[in-house]
Amino acid sequence: AYEIYQCDWSSDVCSSDLSELFQEVFPQLSIVHDSPEGNTLEIVDEQTAYAQINFHTFNLLELIDKQPIRVLEIGTNKGMFGLFLLWFQKQFQVPIQLVTIDPYPKSLKAVEILQKYGLNCKFVEGPSQLVLGYLSDLFDYAWVDGHHGTENAFQDLQHCSRLKPTILAIDDTNYPEIEAAIKLWLPESGYSASHSPWLELDQRKAQVFKLL
Repeated sequence: AYEIYQCDWSSDVCSSDLSELFQEVFPQLSIVHDSPEGNTLEIVDEQTAYAQINFHTFNLLELIDKQPIRVLEIGTNKGMFGLFLLWFQKQFQVPIQLVTIDPYPKSLKAVEILQKYGLNCKFVEGPSQLVLGYLSDLFDYAWVDGHHGTENAFQDLQHCSRLKPTILAIDDTNYPEIEAAIKLWLPESGYSASHSPWLELDQRKAQVFKLL
């Protein structure tokens, strides 16, 4: 019983053809599998949806000069972050290349849908702690939204920082386990914490870190 957060896709933010794109793609992604978790564009709380959409937009606009912006995602789920990237690509006329990782094969369907609508994305199936060890390409932006256990999240952060994204963002820091993983990782990471203007509105407390 989630719905797309309409306010952020109004004509004030994007053109009517992009709004129509969302109305077409969103229902296809929402039934990819039956995960009960909310995603970037699926809302349990309107303020959180507003905060997270603006959080990603603000971060990616710092990378707007990249051609393309190379994005790494941990936790494909239903592909809603990919749908956000599809919107960003079309709204700001900047190409995106996405590599997205998930242990559940059903998430491949989400990637196939996004590819059909023009997002350059690659799906890698498997536990992120294993898959990330095989990646060697560098990225501009990383979005960590995977396993919520401290050890798993710590390994995700360690692997991501090895790939040196300019901006590294992580979701769900409202979980004590995620906060503990960040405290273990940050001192030797080569990253510094950056304040998010939307942190107070975001129930999931997405945080952002920048490469030193």
